[in-house]
Amino acid sequence: MTTPEELRDDIERTRDQLGETVEALAAKADVKARAQQKAAEVKAGAQQRGADAASQVAARAKSLTNRLPALLNKRSGGLIAAGVAVLAVTWLMARRARRAA
Repeated sequence: MTTPEELRDDIERTRDQLGETVEALAAKADVKARAQQKAAEVKAGAQQRGADAASQVAARAKSLTNRLPALLNKRSGGLIAAGVAVLAVTWLMARRARRAA
């Protein structure tokens, strides 16, 4: 037959085991939360880099558009130069969009 002292010892061991189990579960939940936080930070950084790249491409395109009349007037074959410039800007924009995705 089990004595009251043995029951108390068994209850104490069970409490200790339960406490360890709760701590282990809390640690697992905390890791998940930290991983989600890190994923959100990485996503925000990627979105910011994409927005920065898009604004740089837009600024370059605007600069090229502003210089286009001068290119056409100064050089023979200016139309070809303008076409090449437009193709280059389009290629840069597509390349950066693929990198950002």
